[in-house]
Amino acid sequence: ALVAKRLEEVAQVTPANIGTAAELGNAWLRLGQAGPAIRAYRRPLQQREMPLDAAVAAHFRAQIARVEGAVDPRTVPLMRNPWM
Repeated sequence: ALVAKRLEEVAQVTPANIGTAAELGNAWLRLGQAGPAIRAYRRPLQQREMPLDAAVAAHFRAQIARVEGAVDPRTVPLMRNPWM
């Protein structure tokens, strides 16, 4: 829970950072929290500060769809950080 809390703080300061969004969504998935994970994965799609590459946007949309379709969010594979 501490990782998610700290990443929420980072995301408030750097909403366009796709690495933060991916890791924050992953932290919420590890905690079994689908709603917060989806919100985290949507951040880069909703921000207008920095244009998002179409392939990266598709990567986030696919992860959101996996989480939305899962019975247990802890069973969803973690998203690979697109910057890595």
